[in-house]
Amino acid sequence: MPTNQYLQEYSGEQNLVEDITIEIIKGMGRDVIYVPRQYANIDRIFGEDIASKFTNSYPIEAYVDSWKGFNGTDIVNQFGIEVKDKLSLTVAKKRFEEIITASDPSITRPREGDLIYFPLSRSLFEINFVEHESPFYPLGKRYSYFLTCEMFSYSMEKIETGNTAINEIYDTSYRTFFDLMVESFSGGSAFYEGQRISKISGATGYGEIINWNKGASMLTINILSGTFSAGSTVYALGDTAGNYPQVTAYITGVTANPYRYMSYGPSKTLKGNNEDFEAERFNENVVPFDIKNPFSEGSC
Repeated sequence: MPTNQYLQEYSGEQNLVEDITIEIIKGMGRDVIYVPRQYANIDRIFGEDIASKFTNSYPIEAYVDSWKGFNGTDIVNQFGIEVKDKLSLTVAKKRFEEIITASDPSITRPREGDLIYFPLSRSLFEINFVEHESPFYPLGKRYSYFLTCEMFSYSMEKIETGNTAINEIYDTSYRTFFDLMVESFSGGSAFYEGQRISKISGATGYGEIINWNKGASMLTINILSGTFSAGSTVYALGDTAGNYPQVTAYITGVTANPYRYMSYGPSKTLKGNNEDFEAERFNENVVPFDIKNPFSEGSC
């Protein structure tokens, strides 16, 4: 039997279904805030960008498909509490284009990696997957996006959206980095991200290199323990592959980095647990991972 020719991809019927979809979402959904991610330098191998940031936010309505509550579990491991809450949302395609695409034409659809702020639980979720074929083109048109989201794991992103509620999460979970002006290198002149750095004169200090600006001779570090000050010497271990030698450098100045980055977890408690672990790691109360043989007691 042939299909009804009056209901086949007819614009009037399509518009009716689209309007009903929007009306249902507006009537039965929740107000959320869409927070797009701005990339700076994407690692094409690991698919991450530690310099990405969130500076815009757009309020939009969404239907909550997670009717059983947040799917997922909270895990307690050696690094603290890992929150695995998940959230499923449906967003109308037309409304997304009217609110977000109209403001930023480069965002043509919800994107994996962008964030959703859910005011009901005052939490941030990261979009893991966007399904654009469910429902499967009723009357030959797409009307909505189905978003699968998971609790956002902070990783040094800069968040300054102008939204007070979102910035409040950031303000209670950030870590301030410091810039070190260095000179008088010995053993080499290059540092790398993630390299461990320690202070070998004056008060004890341990940290991790976040960025190395060779042209400006400036190290951006995350201080894990103690303090760093001008007039002292720092020592950085080389990598095990031999690509970077051990470096000793003299500090001529220390200033707070003007950018603040999200660090660990959605609360100060989680961040503190990780800080304690890192501090203990440098005090050699746990296995020192930077030696070649972890059972050598530090001799090799």
